[in-house]
Amino acid sequence: MIHTQLTVDDISCPDRMDSMPRSLTLRQKQGVESRERILDAAVDLIFENGYSGTSVAALCARSALPASSIYWHFGSKDGVVAAVVKRESERFFAELPTWESSSSGGDVVERFTRYMESVGAATREEPRFFRVLVTLAMEPVDISDDTIESIRRVRQSGLDFIAGPVSEVIAFLGSSKDPMEIATFCFAVLEGSAIGRRVDPEHISMPIVYRQIAQAAIALALAAD
Repeated sequence: MIHTQLTVDDISCPDRMDSMPRSLTLRQKQGVESRERILDAAVDLIFENGYSGTSVAALCARSALPASSIYWHFGSKDGVVAAVVKRESERFFAELPTWESSSSGGDVVERFTRYMESVGAATREEPRFFRVLVTLAMEPVDISDDTIESIRRVRQSGLDFIAGPVSEVIAFLGSSKDPMEIATFCFAVLEGSAIGRRVDPEHISMPIVYRQIAQAAIALALAAD
C-alpha cells in the first residue's frame, strides 16, 4: 500500500481526523493516520524499551504497519525518533499559557510567579515531553547524531520559553544576570522533576515545582555576581 507523505505541519490538527481539511483525499487521510500510528507506537516503545529497543521490527509489530510505511514516512528509525521528539514538544508547548497572554496585574515579579504557577497547573500530569527527553538522554547506548540534534533543538525551545519571561524579570530588578543561564538552571530542574515524579508521583507536585522554580529564578536574578 502506498502512503502519501505528509508532515504534521500539513494539516491543522494531526490528532483529530474530523478537523482535517476537507480537501484531503482518502489516501492522504490514511497516510496521516499511518504516520500517527507509527509515532504513537514509537512513544510506547521508547518508554518501555528505550531507544535501543525501538527497532523498525518492533515499530511494525506495535503499529501493525509494514516496514515500507515507516521508511516512506520517516526514512529510518532515527527519523521516527526525531519526529516523536518534535511532535511531543509541539503538543507540550501548545497546551501551555503564553507569557504574552498572562495577567498583567502587579509588577513583573508577581506576574512571573503567577505565570509559572499557571504553567505548572497546565502540566499537573507528568509531561510526556520531558519523559521522552529524559528517556532518550539516559539511553545507555550511543544514539545517533540526528537524534541528539533533535533533542537539542526542542530543549532550546524550552529554554527560550523560560528565558523570555526571565529576561523581563531581570530587567525589572535591574540585574545584570544572563537570562539564558537562569533558564538553563530552571529547565534542568524540570527535567529532574520528570524523573522524580516518575519514581515518586505522590510527593512531587508540578504546580509546586513551577512555583519554586519561579522563586529560584528571582533569587538567582537578585544574587550578587
